[in-house]
Amino acid sequence: MADTYSVTFHYDKRGRGTLELRHFDAVVCTEECRTGSVDVTGALVNALRPGRWYLCDDPMDTAEEAMVVNGVGWKMRLYEPDWYDRDVYHTTGYLIHPDGGRGGTLGCVGTQGPALTLREALRNARRLTDKGVLPLDVWKEEED
Repeated sequence: MADTYSVTFHYDKRGRGTLELRHFDAVVCTEECRTGSVDVTGALVNALRPGRWYLCDDPMDTAEEAMVVNGVGWKMRLYEPDWYDRDVYHTTGYLIHPDGGRGGTLGCVGTQGPALTLREALRNARRLTDKGVLPLDVWKEEED
């Protein structure tokens, strides 16, 4: 039987939050992250939609400047299940990747810590899961 891993991303009204990799109920890895951008009015725009779940692809190496931290660049594609057929998944255009210091992520989940540590933890978890499926649950804190 394969191990059960999952990823959760909780963020606040400014798009800042925490990405957690879990093995059953135990937290394996925690990383500060952000999603979206804050516009001139202070509103969060282009953020990953909360209350949804996605599936994570395998981390791929990249040299894209916006996704490289301390010389390590990687990205994971996020897929969303079809509303009518749960066995069909669609690419969202969103990624999990290191935040290379730009002014926002345009909806992706940009990690703020050591890129290599999280990449390897996610890669290993995905290899150990049933059928290589690594779910991502996204939640936004309620407004005050």
